[in-house]
Amino acid sequence: MSGEKKVIGVHNGSVHVDEVWACALMRILPDYRYCKIFRSRNLADLERCDLVVDVGGKFDGEKYFDHHQKGFNVTYADWSDTKCAAVGLIFKTFKRDICRCALRATSLYYDFEQIDVLADAFYELFIRHIDAADNGISSHQPLYNDASSFRNRIAHQLAFEPVSNHLTVFYHLVETAKMEIYNAFRFIVNNYLPSIKRVKEAYASRFEHHESGKILIVSSDGINGFIGDMALRYIEKDVPDEERVLYLISRSTATNGYKICIIAMSKGLFDLGPMRPFPESWRGMRETNLVRASGMNTLFYCHHSGFLLVPKFIGVNVFENFVETLASKIL
Repeated sequence: MSGEKKVIGVHNGSVHVDEVWACALMRILPDYRYCKIFRSRNLADLERCDLVVDVGGKFDGEKYFDHHQKGFNVTYADWSDTKCAAVGLIFKTFKRDICRCALRATSLYYDFEQIDVLADAFYELFIRHIDAADNGISSHQPLYNDASSFRNRIAHQLAFEPVSNHLTVFYHLVETAKMEIYNAFRFIVNNYLPSIKRVKEAYASRFEHHESGKILIVSSDGINGFIGDMALRYIEKDVPDEERVLYLISRSTATNGYKICIIAMSKGLFDLGPMRPFPESWRGMRETNLVRASGMNTLFYCHHSGFLLVPKFIGVNVFENFVETLASKIL
């Protein structure tokens, strides 16, 4: 099957996120940008392909990238205890070339000397969960179904398509995944990695604001609760639970002031639920009612689920007193 265009062989039958994203990663590389995809479980046919993904019963790091064989125990790196699926194997093998090509395709500037840092961040944020799910590992016990996940979008697109159209849908899914991969690199380079640097600086000085070290203050613009939380998970991934930061105070673009978020308990980047929400009596309260419930006249609003607290505008001269008083109430 080798010829002008490269050919990637994948299994036929059910379509999974694993092989779709694996093919999307390969299509970022120049040699595979316009590759054909061949779906079969016939080993003789697959042998004629240039690359065989998620089928074939072996992994050699050159042509075959399967993870179903007995005794398979390959992980992305020494620091990961998650066995690779096909997408993890593809990224592990071609990560530097994939990162360089993704950066060029999205016109992103990044120091190529630090390419492994970028690759590790991309794997941890966007690939590891696919490896885990395809190997039967769940990040948590779901309380609801996310119908917009990539897995469910695959199911939606195939639900009413005859089998004869599945290859066409597969190509479409691969291109969709490719666009999501480019957006992932934009997020990591423009937001995530810069935020880690700034959050690390704040983390090093957290005991200056309160002796417990449980409240982290990040005053840099562009570090919202979501990005700050993700960066903190990376910084604290090897920190024991009892020593972790519980609350993050960051800038709020909505109020031009601050907001306080709880930090979710996590293993690596996998949510295990909230650690310590704000007091029950504060939740859903605002302004006068919240001041009465909390005993703090500097508070404006507390989310009804207890994960977010918004203070009134706080001047620099009273900020430290605010943190000290808040800590006495919530720690």
